Order: sequence, then C-alpha cells, then structure tokens
Amino acid sequence: MTLRSSEAKLAIIGVNPEERKMVVLRALIKAQKDHESFVSFEEFKESFMIEEGEKSVSDPLLYRSLASLEKDGYIIVDRTGYRHRYGSSHKVMRIGLKKAKQAATEKLESMVNEIDSEITSLEHLDSGTLAGEFMSIMTGRRIRTKPIFAEGLQSCFGVIDREVCKTANRGDVIRFTSDWLRAEEDIEGRLTNILDCLGKSGAEVRILCRSNENSILTEEYRVIIQKLHEQGHRLEMRRFPRDDATYQFVSKSGEGMMLIIAEAPLAATWISREANLLLIDSAIESFEEDYEKAETLTEMREK
Repeated sequence: MTLRSSEAKLAIIGVNPEERKMVVLRALIKAQKDHESFVSFEEFKESFMIEEGEKSVSDPLLYRSLASLEKDGYIIVDRTGYRHRYGSSHKVMRIGLKKAKQAATEKLESMVNEIDSEITSLEHLDSGTLAGEFMSIMTGRRIRTKPIFAEGLQSCFGVIDREVCKTANRGDVIRFTSDWLRAEEDIEGRLTNILDCLGKSGAEVRILCRSNENSILTEEYRVIIQKLHEQGHRLEMRRFPRDDATYQFVSKSGEGMMLIIAEAPLAATWISREANLLLIDSAIESFEEDYEKAETLTEMREK
C-alpha cells in the first residue's frame, strides 16, 4: 500500500487548499501572531489582500467565508468584545478536519449503498424482457398493454407487486394514496413488504392520505412507514384532507397506475401510459398539488 500525499489525503475528505474558503483560512492563519491569538476583521482583511494581491475586496463576501469556516469547524470567533475577533489553531483545525472526514465517510458509504443497489438491480435484470423493450425503442413501436383488473385487497396488492415493485428503480417516483386501504388480515405484513421492496429499489415513495378522519388505521400505516423511513428508505407520508371525491391510485412515475374504480367491494384496474396518457397525467397532477400543501406525518431522519 503506497503512502498518500498530504494533498491526496485532503482531497479524499473533500478539502481543496486552493478553493476560495481555504484561501480565506490561509490568510487568517498568516495574520495571527501565533496559533493561539485572535485577529480583528481589519487585520485579517489586510492579510487576505496581501495574500491575493488585491487592492480591494468585498467585506460581505469575506464575512460569509468566515461564517462558513466557523460552521465547518476550522475557526473560532471571540464575541466577548464589541468587535469580533477570529482565530484558528491546531486543536481547532482538528475539529474541522474531523467533521470533513465524517461527511466524506457518510458520502462514500451512501455511494457504496447505491452501487450495491444497482448491482442487485443488474442481478435481477431479465435479458429477454430488456431485449423486447430495447427493440421497441429502436423500432419506435411500443407494446400497448391491456388493462388489468383486480378485485379485493389482496388482488390489488398483487397488481402493485407485479407492476410497480418488481419494475421500480432508482429515480422512479411512486405515488400512493392510502384512503382505499381496508383493515384485513395480514394487511400490515403485505403493506410492509411492498413498501420495503419499493424502498430497497431506490425509488422515492410519496404516500398521501386525503381522509378527514384521524383513524387508528391511518396511524398504523404511519408507524409502518416511519419505521421504514428510519431504515433509510425514501418514504414519506403526508395528509391533505379533502371532502370531494378524487383519484385513489398507486402509480410508478408516469408510466402507469393502478386506479381504484370501486371501494365497496374494492376493485381496481392497471392502466398503462399508452392506454390513457391524459388520465394518468391528470391523476398525478392532482396528487402533486395536494402533496405540496399537505402536512407531513413522518419525521425526517437525522443524517
């Protein structure tokens, strides 16, 4: 294993000594008489102008750079006097570099997870299906999918599993209204499996409740989604109550959707974009309008 240069080590954690913020830090350190002293803004500014060979410089830009350096942990600010004084030291620098190292580690771990997810997608990729899709793209002739009908909750879950879960990938947006769900045996298990599958695919899942009622069932769904959300899946549940009838559906991006056509007894149909482009676009537009104004029911996971 070869030893890395100092520049290479800094590059790994995202620190470029030549970027504007680091040039500001260098000027501040040079302005200090020793590494334990503080300097005024005027003293720092003079050092910066010498460092950069500039005759004038914008104070607001320098203040913003100093604020950014303080936030990142590279400098400390003495606010005990009327005028703030700025300084850095080996101990302070360690804090800043430690934060940069942690951020870089988290970023790389996220990249590893994305790569693992893409490898998994490749492992499950069906070459035959892909060949058909590729030929359709090359010839400009798309296969028109016939509508699929489903009756009952379990049958609807089956459609979601086949048409959404098994084809969802990173970059897809899954829109899921929840008011059509009914309390039936093993619904929690089936719903958890479907949402977990969608989360692992890397797709973003937006769940919208439009009911006026704070039902026990809605809270149970929220708990399920919150747990998956905390596992790192891109799931979020929101509520926007409406009194008027509107679309109840589950869609995958704009490619197709399972539309609820009756609630008692429950019945649905899968519609491809080729079969009814206007209906799908109208449903998604209505969903997004409500989703933007909706109250968030899942708490954001801390990074």
